[in-house]
Amino acid sequence: MKKVFFMFFVLSILFTGCKRGDDVSSRMSDRGNVKIGLATDRVGIGDSSFVGMHYTGLLAAQEIYGKIDIIIMRTEDGTPEEFTRVVGLLASEEKCDMIISAGSFQSVDAINELAKAYPKIKFVITDVVADKRDNVASLLFDQYQGSFLAGAFAAKMTKTKKLACIGGVDTDVINEFINGFHNGVKYVDDTIDFHYEYLTLQPDYSGYALPDKGYEAAKAMYEEGVDIIYAAAGFSSTGAIKCAREMEEFVIAVDSDLDFMARGFVLTSMLKRVDIAVFDITEKFLNDNFGKGGVFLYSLNNGGISLTDMKYTKDKIPESVLTYIEDLEDRIVSGNFFIN
Repeated sequence: MKKVFFMFFVLSILFTGCKRGDDVSSRMSDRGNVKIGLATDRVGIGDSSFVGMHYTGLLAAQEIYGKIDIIIMRTEDGTPEEFTRVVGLLASEEKCDMIISAGSFQSVDAINELAKAYPKIKFVITDVVADKRDNVASLLFDQYQGSFLAGAFAAKMTKTKKLACIGGVDTDVINEFINGFHNGVKYVDDTIDFHYEYLTLQPDYSGYALPDKGYEAAKAMYEEGVDIIYAAAGFSSTGAIKCAREMEEFVIAVDSDLDFMARGFVLTSMLKRVDIAVFDITEKFLNDNFGKGGVFLYSLNNGGISLTDMKYTKDKIPESVLTYIEDLEDRIVSGNFFIN
């Protein structure tokens, strides 16, 4: 699978980090450390998924550039009101130079309100488009595109012709995961049985933080004959992965690379390189290239989306399937194949 953007990320750290870090640090020295705030849900950076990747991206920037203070604040319940309170504290009390919200649409109201109130602070939000302002950047990911590829892969690998998806909460982003996966399945074989389940429904967002519930949902699916589950449920996905290992079935994870969690049973992970996106926008900010903000899209085309290299499952995957998926990815990236 393509890792062009990822390789650029790694190479920039290994070969150009010192020079770039020195350049920016010399400008920072006049004003002290740059303060970057990270607002998270109640699980925080230990979710082994979406939120933690924000922190990884900031750590990479800190490693290269130094002189960055990272201030992390968790919300008590992940509600829009809590994000408004926490982002407000990062702006007013911590006086951050840039604030990144890992709260997606739950925090869009906070970003819209506070970016207007604090025009000198840069604000960054992931997975949703905030109001257009010169001090706001919205980082988007084509999870539909990557999920389509994962669905086609699962359709090629299923033996029972029964596939399923566990969604954390019934949000637009989770539905992009589900719909993309389902359409990828149908593209390969429209006779495959497919169903999905949300762990919670809005306004209850705890579905991203319930690994036990993820485990029980997966167990019921496997017992019904499903042999591959697509788990798009944040921290709750770790429960589904645990179940896959115990029942010796396949699961496909999302967001970060969780293949190691159940070696041989996490078929692949559909990566949303939030870490790369956060590093990218932080670097732009540090180098005074934030510009007028706007929308930044990460997809298969620039390596912001990809499947893993399947190092723990490759011996279980026929070479013909690997070739098929690589070819399908090439066709999507080249524009010779339109997915819907």
